[in-house]
Amino acid sequence: MNKKNISKKLELNSIEFRGNATEHYMRYTNLNAEVGEVFVIPCGKYSATQIRGSLSSKLSKLWGKKTYKTHIDGNNVKVLRVSLGVNDGI
Repeated sequence: MNKKNISKKLELNSIEFRGNATEHYMRYTNLNAEVGEVFVIPCGKYSATQIRGSLSSKLSKLWGKKTYKTHIDGNNVKVLRVSLGVNDGI
């Protein structure tokens, strides 16, 4: 396999991960979480680091930066909503 084919395969795998992982963690994500509320996302077949990275990107866009904290606990990612952001009318 040449470099071009390897690059395309990696790109396709990355796209496949993003779609499947997003679908997986969104089942457990409470986008209406109140300040002080925690929700837990079991990582399943995905690494906790991958889930946390993808989820953090999504939450930063939706809620704003510094409005939540994440913590990897074994094969789970815990999310704590710490404040409301600009997207919440503040």
